[in-house]
Amino acid sequence: MMSLRKLFFLLLLTSGLLSGCGLLSDFNIHKKDTRLQDALQDYTSAKTASARANGDTAAQDKLTQARIAYEDTALASADEKRKEGAWYQARQILDTALEQIPDSTRLKNARQDIETERALRIRLNDCRIGAARARFLVEKNALLQSRAPLEAKDFLQDWQVRRERTELDQLAVQLRDCAIQALAEQRLPLAEETLNAAALIQTEEFISEERKLLEQLKNPPSAVIEKPAVVKPPVKKPAVDTKLQKASKARMEMQSAITRGDLRQAKASLVELRELEGNSPQLEELNQSINDAIGAYIVEAHEKANALYRDQQIVQARDLWQKILELDPNATQARVNLERADRVLKKLEELQGATTDVQPAEATPTTEVPTTKPAAKIPTPAP
Repeated sequence: MMSLRKLFFLLLLTSGLLSGCGLLSDFNIHKKDTRLQDALQDYTSAKTASARANGDTAAQDKLTQARIAYEDTALASADEKRKEGAWYQARQILDTALEQIPDSTRLKNARQDIETERALRIRLNDCRIGAARARFLVEKNALLQSRAPLEAKDFLQDWQVRRERTELDQLAVQLRDCAIQALAEQRLPLAEETLNAAALIQTEEFISEERKLLEQLKNPPSAVIEKPAVVKPPVKKPAVDTKLQKASKARMEMQSAITRGDLRQAKASLVELRELEGNSPQLEELNQSINDAIGAYIVEAHEKANALYRDQQIVQARDLWQKILELDPNATQARVNLERADRVLKKLEELQGATTDVQPAEATPTTEVPTTKPAAKIPTPAP
């Protein structure tokens, strides 16, 4: 039986990935913006006309203009969402535009900038949520301790207290990692908040080194003009514990990846963390939870890929099979599906006399395989 904690973690990951992140939705954000919808329609029409014109210069020029117009509209719309604070919607707009123009450098750069800032904001928010959670649990446990002598023994409450105590111990480590990163980035208020929360759980000794560094950064020594002295060779300062810093960074990247539903990054960060810290029961359980979430995600995404394939949206289905292989390189069925989709697309290109640029976008995992060999008619995946 899966433990309650593991099940909750699995649900958090899968719901964040399949619902919160919306990787399986395609053009919803475009449908709400008439400018984007019109620009996309113009670009799609120009692309079709250019394919039929067999290299006609006028048609090619019109396609180039429509492409630039669509890029400009997507960038402007994403920038508006960013200024509103809707960072995820801004990324969605660019993701959808990149599905249409996967080789656009402007769209790629804008998406990278937005994703970098979005990931940073998520990380900082996670740290503050952790500090708030720690304060709440510490106060709650103190109240329950004072109440315990007034009532009969409650085994369910005792179990809950023990479970929250385990959560607090883990939070203390996470909050110290947050403080280490905040100190490195000169985010002193956040460093102080997370250190105070960690000290509530453990002791001041637990965060003594970080507290000392915080005080030094808050109160730097004033510059003193001294008389020239005999030049002495510089004293080499002791090296920073790079292994500890790397472990802290890997743990924070993993937490951030889990929050935004990026299973591939979460898995990679966990592998790095296990190499730095070695195996532990907590990391083993976390590894199993991530693997379970990947499996659940693959099943859900597989259904989506098959539906897209049946609707003759071969490029989108192909992208989903590509992403499965990114999460699980040994997914044989996904590889077979991907190869068949490539053959179907190549056949369609030959029939249409056009060159369709089929580069994999960020896809989602799948497992089922089309049973029919590709011909002029698109085969249907097996149920």
